[in-house]
Amino acid sequence: MTTEQQEQASAEQGAAAEAAPFGGDYAVIGKTVIALLQEFSAIVGLEARQTVHSVPKLIAAWLLSLPVLVFAWLGFSTTLGWLAYSLSQQVFAAMATFTVVQVICFAVLQWYLRRTAYWMSFPHTRENIHSFVEGVNRATQGPHQTTAAPPTAGEARAESTAQ
Repeated sequence: MTTEQQEQASAEQGAAAEAAPFGGDYAVIGKTVIALLQEFSAIVGLEARQTVHSVPKLIAAWLLSLPVLVFAWLGFSTTLGWLAYSLSQQVFAAMATFTVVQVICFAVLQWYLRRTAYWMSFPHTRENIHSFVEGVNRATQGPHQTTAAPPTAGEARAESTAQ
């Protein structure tokens, strides 16, 4: 090849690289995607392990909830009901106290079960997927393709009253 042919070939390669998306730097894009997938799989693996370790705790909480309610009913509720009766000499006060203690105990157990179920739902993985999708959406929108956000309800009302 002559020098002139080499210059022409390099100019064609440069033009092809400029015409290619992302400037033709596919190696960098590939490495970035691989790193992203590795981080994502690490998060999924950690949350899957956390979920598996949470299953026995969840089962134990479900199994213990009935005996806890029964023991609370037999012990603490009865004692507080008796105390309310002895102070007020009213059966209704004893029954209301008895019921309130049961409801409070059940509410605490429900809170614990919901908290455990939340951590079993892969919250960080869902957040990561959401962030990734938003990033892809932003990356695919060119600077000339910006879209205006729809007006809020308050702005729409203000515009309609101004007219």
